[in-house]
Amino acid sequence: MPQMKPRKDRAHVIREWVAYAILIVVCSAILINRCGTVSNDTLGDTLAIGDRVGLMESYLNQDMDEAMVLVLTPTCPFCLQSLPFYKDIVEKRNASGHRLSIVAAVDTSISLRLQKQVLESSGVLVDTLVMVPVQDVPISLVPTVLHLDKRAVVISIWIGLLDEQQQKDVLIAVGLEREAR
Repeated sequence: MPQMKPRKDRAHVIREWVAYAILIVVCSAILINRCGTVSNDTLGDTLAIGDRVGLMESYLNQDMDEAMVLVLTPTCPFCLQSLPFYKDIVEKRNASGHRLSIVAAVDTSISLRLQKQVLESSGVLVDTLVMVPVQDVPISLVPTVLHLDKRAVVISIWIGLLDEQQQKDVLIAVGLEREAR
């Protein structure tokens, strides 16, 4: 007669699930270690105003005067929290007719289909969605918003989860809002 495995008690099953949850959290933290919030003053050896982002040049719409590149990954909690703001940018650009191309540069480590689904389900309908190895973009953290001219030269940079004032600064810088006097 075959021996039956002893049945696990409820506490043992709960401990196993907690261990799995901790493992998932740790792995996620490793995957999103480039995600965070910083001040725009701590760019270090990363992109600076006036730098040319050559790898973005071929993705920019030359019919537009300038571009906004949203560098993000869908596993980053700060990127996900930024999606409503990115949706607002797209909506304001569409309503104003402003000649601003909006590009989402997403990481190659996660499927393009998933990343496109995350953006679209949040209403972030960008002009161009491009997969770029995040390590090839000289930025310190995601999310990062790059404001580029049509030659892919950096005009402005915002890094991390932006507060309300920083979001307003972005909209003013790209001409989607006027500065209050």
